[in-house]
Amino acid sequence: MAVLCNKTPDFVRMLVLAPTAFSVVAIVNSAVVGLGSASRTGELTLCYVTPSVRFAGVGKALLAAVEDHSARTGLKALRLESTRTARALYVRNGFVPEGLPVSAFGIKGHPMRKQLGPIG
Repeated sequence: MAVLCNKTPDFVRMLVLAPTAFSVVAIVNSAVVGLGSASRTGELTLCYVTPSVRFAGVGKALLAAVEDHSARTGLKALRLESTRTARALYVRNGFVPEGLPVSAFGIKGHPMRKQLGPIG
C-alpha cells in the first residue's frame, strides 16, 4: 500500500519518541491495534488502526485522545493530509477540507483541519 511506504519501524519509532510529539496507542486483548500521533505544531502525523478494528470506534478514540491532549496544550487546531479512504472518518469527527489535494508517495493527500479552540 503506497500510503504506508514511508511508515517503517524506524520512522514510527522516531515519531513516537520525538519530544515534539504526543502519541497514543490503542490496545485490544493485549495486542496493539492502533496508533495516533500529533506534533506540537498541530499536525496529525499518524492515525492508523488494524483492519480487525476498523469501524469499531478505535480510530475515533485515537483522534479524541490526540485532540484532547492537543487542546490542553494550547493548540487551536489540528491539520492533516488524509487519504481518500480515511477522509470520511475525519469528516465524521469534525475535520473540514482545507485546500486542494497534494501528491505524495504516489497518492493524493487531502488537506483537512479541525478547530479545537477559539480562533485568535
